[in-house]
Amino acid sequence: MAPPSIKREIFVTTIEEVVSDYVGELVAHAASTGSIRRLGITNDRLAADEIEQVLGSVETSLRVLAGDSDAAGAIAEVKKRLGLS
Repeated sequence: MAPPSIKREIFVTTIEEVVSDYVGELVAHAASTGSIRRLGITNDRLAADEIEQVLGSVETSLRVLAGDSDAAGAIAEVKKRLGLS
């Protein structure tokens, strides 16, 4: 079975929906799209390794703003909604 890939739009939207509960819509958008841009990801679909890199980056940013527990919980929720956990 091939590792999962996720459409960029669905991935970003899911991150924004979850993370905005902790830091607001603007910061959630910046965290998701900024992480993808910083990592140089340009594909329409993200591969499994890219997904993990972006989620790691978003979690690191969220830890600063919302704390370790909330950051871990938010990333777990993103993974759940995307069917990755």
